[in-house]
Amino acid sequence: MGSEVRDVAVINVAAWPNLTLPSYVRVNVTVENQGNVSETFNVTVHADNLIVTSATVIEMAPGSNETLKLICDLFPFREVIFPRSLWSFGSQPMIVNVTVLVEASVVAGEVNTTNNVRVGGLVSLIWWFTDLNGDGRTNIIDIAMMAKRLGGGVIWARFDLNGNGMIDMLDLAYVGHEYGKVYYEPSKLDDP
Repeated sequence: MGSEVRDVAVINVAAWPNLTLPSYVRVNVTVENQGNVSETFNVTVHADNLIVTSATVIEMAPGSNETLKLICDLFPFREVIFPRSLWSFGSQPMIVNVTVLVEASVVAGEVNTTNNVRVGGLVSLIWWFTDLNGDGRTNIIDIAMMAKRLGGGVIWARFDLNGNGMIDMLDLAYVGHEYGKVYYEPSKLDDP
């Protein structure tokens, strides 16, 4: 009877679209059990240093592989991806490139961990700070979101567009000034 070999690997990563609002990015991850024992392990997708989604592979047979089709919602992370120092009033978008990296958790007894991580490439994110809901336009929804938070403080920091520590009429005026502008169509989630 041979000895037990424990080895899981990320063998391919594809991320798209290459230019997106900070919303949905699709990531296909192919993982493989290169050992001789069935394995259960986690797969984690990172956008730069942020963990944006994860999945669990259960009882993958030895020598088999599987492609996970994951959808990553980056919009909740927009304040980290687009730090306040980048925010600018007007019709200029902010564009930030993030590296998509996928990691398979190390299984007990695994010796070869060099194949547990794979970079999936760069994704460019585009955002206008007055687009509060991330639909690629500034419209009545954004104005309503801002108006609902008028008078709020640091708990609603992402709505404090001018950075004065308070959600006030000037913040609402920023959104109103951009009202009706369509910046970019949201990401399509079709396969490339």
